[in-house]
Amino acid sequence: MKTRYTTDEWTGIRGKIGGWFLKSPIRRLLEILILGDCKSAFLEKISHMIIQGDEIMLDVGAGSGYFSLPLAKKLNSGKLICLDVSMDMLWHLKRYAKKEHLIDKIQIMNAEAISIGIKTGSIDFVISGGVFHEISSPETVLSEMFRVLRPEGWILIADFRDTWIGRRFGTHYQYGHGPFNVDELKSLFIKIGLRDVKANLIENWVIVAGKKCASVR
Repeated sequence: MKTRYTTDEWTGIRGKIGGWFLKSPIRRLLEILILGDCKSAFLEKISHMIIQGDEIMLDVGAGSGYFSLPLAKKLNSGKLICLDVSMDMLWHLKRYAKKEHLIDKIQIMNAEAISIGIKTGSIDFVISGGVFHEISSPETVLSEMFRVLRPEGWILIADFRDTWIGRRFGTHYQYGHGPFNVDELKSLFIKIGLRDVKANLIENWVIVAGKKCASVR
């Protein structure tokens, strides 16, 4: 079985429609009314960590920019690398970035998260929102995120929590992991070498953050 961070379901017609939906007011309303407002909590947590605005960030599974573009607005001379396997999703992201005058603050990268073509230890923050439940091997992808992270950098992941509602929305991917038990996701962070691991529960979501120690290269 091939390890992927997202599935082929996000290509072609579904990718085009999904790219629009995943950044639409409909999705936002669905989250607020049913799933919980993970977006606000996730963005707020990351925003508090952006100190200078010159940070280099990586969004794994950026899709059409649901998390990437609001974060790009926080940057001055920094850059946000938007990685996704779906060119259809990235087409939407580029279009939205131009519309919001953010195209100079992002870098679009069409690639698999299991082999990120980025220099080791070069990224200040690595994030992923609403993607890990689709991954067949979360530890493999998380290890690659850890590799590109600089010492003292942070990884932050938000995804469906293993609740009744979380399972309804996060288990329809053929090879995906599905929603996460909180302790399971925290354990993955610790296993790959992250420290100061903390989790926040937002209704049917879990947000986990972990730091790479200065002594790790």
